Amino acid sequence: MKTIAALGFSLVMLGVGLLFIGKAGLNTYRYLGSSNWERAPALIESSEIRTGRDSVARSGIRAKVRRALTLYETQVTYRYEYDGKAYTGHRVDLGSRRSSDAKAHRKLKRRFDQLQAEQRQIYAWVNPTSPEEAVLYRTHNWVVTASMALFGLFGLGIAGGVVASEL
Repeated sequence: MKTIAALGFSLVMLGVGLLFIGKAGLNTYRYLGSSNWERAPALIESSEIRTGRDSVARSGIRAKVRRALTLYETQVTYRYEYDGKAYTGHRVDLGSRRSSDAKAHRKLKRRFDQLQAEQRQIYAWVNPTSPEEAVLYRTHNWVVTASMALFGLFGLGIAGGVVASEL
């Protein structure tokens, strides 16, 4: 029975490790894949912050308590022109902007509201092979990517260590 539990635990850790490494690789792939995107002037039409709930399990000393975590997402609509044709975009950046950091989302919304009120241009990064695909921020957080990769390697190491100890 001990071997089955160890195998189950190592499979979970293997899955977690692969998930983190895969996400780090996907983020890097998206960033590098957008290196040839071109800038085009854009105007903000609207922006809003949407909220949602996500269930998160928290471990307590006595029992597990479930609570809902509020997630925020800044949504934006902007117009841009590329190669003489008008487009409408909605993506803020290459990744997902959902997070529990309400302050960061309010700051981003204020920036979009100011740009819209003043009718000031911002630049969108446009995919030249598919101009309907654009983002406002083509950035990559290498610290987050490296952390995900390290957590992934840690998970793989634990999985391998558990399996090796059972052999």
